[in-house]
Amino acid sequence: MMLTGKMLNGFQARSKGLVHDVLPTEGLDNAGKQVLKSGLPKMSPRKPPLWKRIANNFGLAKKYILKKAEEQVLRQTRGNYPAPLRIIESLRAQISSGPDRGFDVEAEAIGQLGQSPVTRELMRLFFLSEAAKKPPEDLSVKPDPAAVTDAAVIGAGAMGAGIALLLARKDVWTRLKDINSKMVSAGLQTVHELVNKDVARKRITPLQRTRILDHLRPTTDYSGLKRTDIVIEAIIEELDIKRKVFHDLAEATGSDTVLATNTSSLTVSDIAEGIPRPQRIVGLHFFNPPQQMKLVEIIRTPHTSDAAIATAFATVQKLGKTGIVVGDCAGFLVNRILAPYMNEVGYLLQEVSDPLEIDKAATEFGMVMGPIKMADLVGLDIAAHVAENMHAAYGDRMKPAPLWIKLGEIRAKSGGGKRLIQGTGKKKQIAPDAKQAIEDLRRTGPSGISTSLSREVIIQRLIYPMINEAARCLEEGVASKPEDIDLAMVLGTGFAPFRGGPLRYADAVGIKQVCDTLDKFAEKMVRMTPCAKLREMAKGDETFSEEKVSAPAA
Repeated sequence: MMLTGKMLNGFQARSKGLVHDVLPTEGLDNAGKQVLKSGLPKMSPRKPPLWKRIANNFGLAKKYILKKAEEQVLRQTRGNYPAPLRIIESLRAQISSGPDRGFDVEAEAIGQLGQSPVTRELMRLFFLSEAAKKPPEDLSVKPDPAAVTDAAVIGAGAMGAGIALLLARKDVWTRLKDINSKMVSAGLQTVHELVNKDVARKRITPLQRTRILDHLRPTTDYSGLKRTDIVIEAIIEELDIKRKVFHDLAEATGSDTVLATNTSSLTVSDIAEGIPRPQRIVGLHFFNPPQQMKLVEIIRTPHTSDAAIATAFATVQKLGKTGIVVGDCAGFLVNRILAPYMNEVGYLLQEVSDPLEIDKAATEFGMVMGPIKMADLVGLDIAAHVAENMHAAYGDRMKPAPLWIKLGEIRAKSGGGKRLIQGTGKKKQIAPDAKQAIEDLRRTGPSGISTSLSREVIIQRLIYPMINEAARCLEEGVASKPEDIDLAMVLGTGFAPFRGGPLRYADAVGIKQVCDTLDKFAEKMVRMTPCAKLREMAKGDETFSEEKVSAPAA
């Protein structure tokens, strides 16, 4: 707990002996009177496990445990977060020189860490998260989370089931609809598995599980939706099918019901075309898995009313998520900025001698996971579909790398080419289909293995195009301010939190340096050409943030 800062709920704290008891709010008065009358109940001493008893009695065992803990911290943080290492340092001082020395080392560490760039960036992100709980200043209708009591989710796949579970957890009566009972049953099975895990991990009680499941209403038709506050569509990414569903919803729901789409690759405006009362249609883009990811993009079209945005924002608030209102365009905000990052991997895989170096460079930079692992997690077929939409929307700068096209041909021909990596740990290697595709492209393409691709250059080619696209999003009004982009990319993609987000990182590096580096890359790779806003900022020695930035820059 010390090293990870893990949060525990009341039940978990009680199971670890950290609190005496956990009570419902209604029982606090009586429990308080009992404590005042008789004192706190005695807690039964817990016998520690054997390894703890050995460690407590042998100094060498304590030192060994701390050494292993330090190795684990370095593996997980890559040394980018100093606080866990300073905790271990203070524990070492206590073991070797006594509690007083340990407290002195701890106090010194707190003073130094409080002034570090890492702490400053993490605190900034915390305050940005808190600020994001407030609705946009230009919203004329005040969001009211308490008013969201009835909802429906269309599509009982993994995403739809996850969203339905989020609503039911907050006591929102939720209909979960799909085209047949088999698919609805599969969605309910997903929900049951998730809540059973929560009970096993003491996140909820069996009684809470029952209440959650009672708030779910499976269905295969559109009946009972007239009084629903919001309907969230989470079906297959096919425009014609989505339009048909929204036409049906327009007839089945009340005139004030907000209709939201969870699309990730289509524009909300395209889906809303021809649908009656388009002012009530919004985008609610949850990230996968929805029960874990904190970010939800709230997409406003030119027709979307303030009332619809207010209801969507209230829904996100009720779910305890962070909502950011963005403009309607292909990829919205997060996926649009992420697209050049993911596409560049396809080019880099042709050029690096060791493809695994790409993920190593990204994780050392601070990304939660490398882009190759992310591509496999998302699924290469899904990623290819998104890439096609991005190319159609933004032209040649988003043209899929030849490797992605080659792997798509393999999938169409033989059903292979679905993964980039196989194996884990030391056995991790490029999958055979991907390896063969890379070798074929090296033989026939204009570029082969490059000996000049250091980890620094790899990071520049991955991250700088993201900064470039983020600047375009600001220029076009897709995002209203740089802080929204930083928060969205950290929460939505795992961008290195201690760097504060892509635009905060750009300020730390220097906009001119980013622009000059992109210009150098663009001599051979036109897709890297800096946008007009980035050039203008570089020329004027501007920054995205008004504050002075000295975040870690690599």
